[in-house]
Parts: sequence; structure tokens; C-alpha cells
Amino acid sequence: MANVYQDPAMKQTLARIVRSNMDLSGNTYRSLSQILSERYGIEHNPDTLRNKVSTGALGAQMFLFMMMAMDAESLAIEQVKNIYQKIKNDH
Repeated sequence: MANVYQDPAMKQTLARIVRSNMDLSGNTYRSLSQILSERYGIEHNPDTLRNKVSTGALGAQMFLFMMMAMDAESLAIEQVKNIYQKIKNDH
């Protein structure tokens, strides 16, 4: 049985969501790293964050902390499903 917690399409979905929110909020990995440290005491250098995002290796807590650090207003599950399905269909 496949490990659904390591679904490549979901990893790409998370990466797309984080990167699009970074674009919308005007954040870089450096600024995001700084906000995470200042607001939540989470210490990650920008390169580590970039790696986590690019590989989609984000735990739920880290994903939510990143979204809060970018002052994301909401996370529409329908949008997540649509991105996920598009990625699945493209592969």
C-alpha cells in the first residue's frame, strides 16, 4: 500500500500554495525566516526554508506557521483540491 503521507502531488501542492502566498505577500525566504523567528521563535535559515518548500517536506505545523507568518487570510480547501487534482492529472 502506498504511503499517502509521502504523496508527490500533495508535496507539489503545498509548495505551490506557499510560493504563491509568498508572491502575494511580497515575502522572500529571508523575510519569511525573520518573521518566523520574531513572531513564533522558529529558527530556520532562508536556505532551509527554500529546501522545505521546494521538496514539499512541510509538516502541518510548519505549513500553518508559514501561512500565518505571511498573514494569509484564509486557505480554501477547494483551491487545494483543485491544485492537487491538476498536478495529479498532469502526471
